Amino acid sequence: MDAPEIVLTAEGRQKLLEELEYREGTKAKEIIERIKVARGFGDLSENSEYDDAKEEQSKNASRIHEIQTILANAKEAPASDVHGAIVSIGSTVTLVDANGVATEVT
Repeated sequence: MDAPEIVLTAEGRQKLLEELEYREGTKAKEIIERIKVARGFGDLSENSEYDDAKEEQSKNASRIHEIQTILANAKEAPASDVHGAIVSIGSTVTLVDANGVATEVT
């Protein structure tokens, strides 16, 4: 089964790059600090703070992997210049058929 094609705008790619940088840097350091503090509370088998921090670390690592996969496989969608207006993924446009009936499409 083939993975669905992923198309990103330049802005979407930049947002993912920024999120990746945050998760690999600041967020990861915060989680490591939470784990360190939670270890100081004693017995890890009954330490909910430690369990929560480890779960958050796992979720963060999963999201990092997801972003890396998206960035590695995504194609960048070029914005098209249509009568002076930029139309790209996420744009809302109004189409008018030959009878003059307008339909808004996102």
